[in-house]
Amino acid sequence: ARCEECAPGYYGNPSQPGGRCQPCQCNNNIDMSDMEACDRRTGECRKCLYNAEGPNCGICKSSYFGDASRRNCRKCTCNFLGTDREQCMEREDCVCQRATGQCQCLPNVIGLTCDHCAPNHWNLANGKGCDACGCDPNNSVTSSCNEFTGQCQCRDGFGGKTCTDCQENYWGDPRTQCRVCDCDWRGIESSQCNRVTGHCVCPQGVSGVRCDQCARGFSGQFPNCQPCHQCFGDWDRIVQDLAVRTKTLAERAHEIQTTGLTGPYEKAFKDLEEKLKRAQEIVNARNATAAAVATLMELIEDL
Repeated sequence: ARCEECAPGYYGNPSQPGGRCQPCQCNNNIDMSDMEACDRRTGECRKCLYNAEGPNCGICKSSYFGDASRRNCRKCTCNFLGTDREQCMEREDCVCQRATGQCQCLPNVIGLTCDHCAPNHWNLANGKGCDACGCDPNNSVTSSCNEFTGQCQCRDGFGGKTCTDCQENYWGDPRTQCRVCDCDWRGIESSQCNRVTGHCVCPQGVSGVRCDQCARGFSGQFPNCQPCHQCFGDWDRIVQDLAVRTKTLAERAHEIQTTGLTGPYEKAFKDLEEKLKRAQEIVNARNATAAAVATLMELIEDL
């Protein structure tokens, strides 16, 4: 009533001689009708709007970027996987450069929002920075790789993730010779064999370098391999024990032959060799029958 104070949106001290009220300098980021929007004595802005902050509402608040004077402060949109974790309070709340919106990226990550890998790098998803492609400079078409899988683009005749192996479905050393995987398609899990040995990858119940025979403990005509009866385990342990004993006897016989003491016992040693041969054949069989095991036990006793 006595005009002794400033109106909302203004500050000053009109009650003093020469005193007057001035508009609050808040960059148009306050509600001019709010009596508490700025200090009516000092002019300090206290209730900034439009995601602005500061004594004059002149900057975007933390986790926002843009030009506060134009009311265009926007939320930082940093990619959580590619952004330095120290800049993020939580997954959807990361700090960026207030003027440009540039997020602080992890090593080898680029982009305004840290959303993709630098050239010749991949694996943004690991959340620790992108990994180098590592493509072989001689065997690859380019130094870049797939940003999700890391697969390099290989020249003809080469394969593997970094093009240091033989091409798909081949094995060997690409610097010397690559050989095609020779697998029986009826008994494999993958058309790619071991890149070093050439051994094919067999499913349970199938064995052999080519995956072309029933595995030990399975019976039937390949590829129709069925598990043996549950008693197989007991028989198999017996056979393996006899195999050890057979090997020991064979080594002793070889030692005697080497020392030259077989002369007077030539016939006996021939019989011994024949029995050892038969025993070894039974041991080497993948699925010995009960009769075969019994024969093996008799041979061991005779030896």
